Amino acid sequence: MGNATAAPPQTEAIISDQRHSGTALANDIPVQRRTVDLIIEVMDKLMRGGDYETTMKDVLETLSSVLHADRIYILEMRRRLGSRYVEWCKDGVHPRIEELFKISDGALRRFVLRFKDTNLLMASSLDELGVKDELELGYFRSYGVESIFSLALYENGRFVGCLAADNYSIDPGIDLKRLVDTIGPCMATAISNHQLLEELEWSGTHDSLTGILNRPGIDAAAAELVEKGPDTPFALALVDIDDFKAVNDLYGHEAGDEALINLALSLEDSLPEGSIIGRNGGDEVLVILIGDAVPKAGPLLGAFASTPIVFTTGGKRASITCSIGFATYPDQAQSLSEVSRLADAALYSAKLSGKAQAARYSEKLDFSARSQLGFTSRDIADNAPCAVAVYRPDENGTILFCNSMAAEMCGCKDIAEFLEYSKGSYRSIIHPDDEHLVESEAAERIANSDDGIFSVDFRIVTKDGTIKNVAQNGHYVENDGMEPVVYAIFIDFADHAGLAAKE
Repeated sequence: MGNATAAPPQTEAIISDQRHSGTALANDIPVQRRTVDLIIEVMDKLMRGGDYETTMKDVLETLSSVLHADRIYILEMRRRLGSRYVEWCKDGVHPRIEELFKISDGALRRFVLRFKDTNLLMASSLDELGVKDELELGYFRSYGVESIFSLALYENGRFVGCLAADNYSIDPGIDLKRLVDTIGPCMATAISNHQLLEELEWSGTHDSLTGILNRPGIDAAAAELVEKGPDTPFALALVDIDDFKAVNDLYGHEAGDEALINLALSLEDSLPEGSIIGRNGGDEVLVILIGDAVPKAGPLLGAFASTPIVFTTGGKRASITCSIGFATYPDQAQSLSEVSRLADAALYSAKLSGKAQAARYSEKLDFSARSQLGFTSRDIADNAPCAVAVYRPDENGTILFCNSMAAEMCGCKDIAEFLEYSKGSYRSIIHPDDEHLVESEAAERIANSDDGIFSVDFRIVTKDGTIKNVAQNGHYVENDGMEPVVYAIFIDFADHAGLAAKE
């Protein structure tokens, strides 16, 4: 166990529950002897090692000889894994542990934080504790809680949780201040060390961003599934966020992280209990459905894929959909690697068929169709024989994407120079006399278009001041929950005329 560090200074006030002042207690040899014996007993249990929960329950039982409470418990504040509750109860007292485990991590964490800055708190009533919420008051009353003792526990300045007791009565024959000042830091260190070990073990099998399994965790869980029941059917699905790059481009990489987190949460909420869910890498998530969910995999995954996942990022509302490919074991494949390969082929089929849908593997799938997805958007855009750009039709005309020909058309040597010249704004390259024309004509033609496709002619000003006449063919797109964008190609009339003359 690591070295215990000093906790924040405890209250210097005289403990009203005791009959003696702090000075009197310090000079009371029997009180100090009993206090030291108790400290040694607690420290011995903490240093002995063994199972963490068993050790902490032994410590709580030891403290029950001087706290005289209905319940004594430890509420942990976890860095990532939520909160843990360890409890000792007096004979005949109903435990709260099962009920507390039903409370969300967030709610339990907020309750623990109530004690963060109190250091040593001895509230003789719920009013003194500051409980105002009627639901919370009702919860305490249902368990007969009338008074609460709490000691905040710190390790290296980090709040790790608290030692607490319900309906306590301090033994007057103990120097409570000396006891808590001595054992508090040691208990905090024990908690912190245990948390660190659990987090190290957890991080080996879980994705730090989403909290679901990572690649090693998936492999271990899937291997265990097959090992336990070699003939047990399951459906393996690969879930991929549609247009994930567009989410990042539109809202930034933090939005991409939010999208992944919300995808993981939505899968956990939507899929049956016992499903294996893990991040396969990037924006792809692997799911394994077992038991009664296997024959329902098609409708279940199809409904999930077609339902937008709505979330907020940077104060803006955004949404994503997913494409899903799945295959089943053992009727379609006889190994994990094979069923994964078939699910991957089905995923590409779902992508090619329009996204936001789930596809089950079929032998009719044309594997050669995957070649269509072998070209990146940058490959296609940079080799297309025209200027290409994607921008927001807002007051700034924010450029989200452009190809090298768009830069060349504006007299720039590369995309970086073009973005610097245009200040990242589509509107800045339009000739000042044409700005209102472009805005009004584009808006009118978009409004009169059933599919959002429009065209408009105007002049641009290149970096060296040359004025060019161009034609823009655009596609105005509104994706549910996302800001509208325009996908556009630009044709230089001079270049077009030159090509026509050659013909």
